[in-house]
Amino acid sequence: MPDTVKGHDDWMEWSYLVKVADELVNKIEKLRLLIGK
Repeated sequence: MPDTVKGHDDWMEWSYLVKVADELVNKIEKLRLLIGK
């Protein structure tokens, strides 16, 4: 965990982006399963 305020903000932004991307991947996988059936 970065100890500077700027680094902390960047870390929070990055963590948020990773979480959103992960949710998108999960949704895409579910859609692919639905379409595949």
